[in-house]
Amino acid sequence: MICLHKPCTVTLLFLALSGCIPASKPTPPENMKHAPQARLVAFQEAAPGTTAIVVVMRDTGVVRRPCYLALHINGILAARLAAGETSLFYVQSGRVSLRLTSDPAGKGLCAMFHDEGPALEVAIGENETKYFRLGTDGHGDLRLLENDGRRP
Repeated sequence: MICLHKPCTVTLLFLALSGCIPASKPTPPENMKHAPQARLVAFQEAAPGTTAIVVVMRDTGVVRRPCYLALHINGILAARLAAGETSLFYVQSGRVSLRLTSDPAGKGLCAMFHDEGPALEVAIGENETKYFRLGTDGHGDLRLLENDGRRP
């Protein structure tokens, strides 16, 4: 949602300052779009030893909707995702570290955010696929949630 009218801008500012920001919500599967290849930076090809798959789906919602969120896998920038986008990543089975951050290449208003969510350490078995949601909570903090191996 982009506000160009003063009352809307004031309302959003009030909500942000009061901490009453609605959390992002799962994107329905029928509205999910694949992220463009230009913003998928790493883990896009099944290399030798990559026997597991991580699928991420970015939530929709008000907070930072026009800004990309960055997904890091094992400390490497893997993707910059817009709201409602999904992608899959080929990883080695075992312990995998996932972290959600604001977009390191953000410009304008999107460059104002410099935060990151806590790392999520997960165990992924050989030939296993795990699903995750990227979004924000009611305080605007970044969150990364495992979907218990299921699509939303």
